[in-house]
Amino acid sequence: GVGDYFIVPAGTAHTMWNAAESPVVMNWQIRPALRTQQLFESLWGLQQDGKLNSRKPNLLQMAVILNHFRDEFRLARLPDFSQLILFRLLAVVGGLSGYRAHYTEYSR
Repeated sequence: GVGDYFIVPAGTAHTMWNAAESPVVMNWQIRPALRTQQLFESLWGLQQDGKLNSRKPNLLQMAVILNHFRDEFRLARLPDFSQLILFRLLAVVGGLSGYRAHYTEYSR
């Protein structure tokens, strides 16, 4: 409700969604932010330009992003070690295929 808040400790697996019928307005803070702004700018840029499939980048693009922003974001349902190996390998293929971690690196 209005005025509610919560804290998610660093390293805690979590998901977020809006279960309400109406939009939610919130003040979301990440501390330390590290490169979180760049991560979201990349995802929003891909979304704005229609380059997402079902609200997600394709597998190679996502691997490049997740590998690069590993300190800021990890998947909750895949063990860290598996993510490290999988996304590092796929990121190499993605990089060779022209995908970049920062969406602003693409020529628009």
